[in-house]
Amino acid sequence: MESVRVSDQQREEAARQLREHFAAGRLTPDELDERLQAAYGARTEPELERLLADLPRRLGGDLPGAHAVAQRLRLAGPGTASGARSVATGAGEPQLCLR
Repeated sequence: MESVRVSDQQREEAARQLREHFAAGRLTPDELDERLQAAYGARTEPELERLLADLPRRLGGDLPGAHAVAQRLRLAGPGTASGARSVATGAGEPQLCLR
């Protein structure tokens, strides 16, 4: 029996899951790059399944999603000027907003 071919939507879903696993610390940057290239080049379901086989399955919030990729923290306390303060962290450099 032949393997079922995957759609662009399935490739994107696999890539999204890989990014969430990276954000949770389960993949290194090199592993993420390698698996993303393989995901976007995948032709069949077994090819995508192999990329996720050693990672936990999504079970009701097991993966942190975008909250792990970009967390926002409120800053307050003595010496702060009026207005919102936030720090955004993610896969790249932290960004400080002093609005």
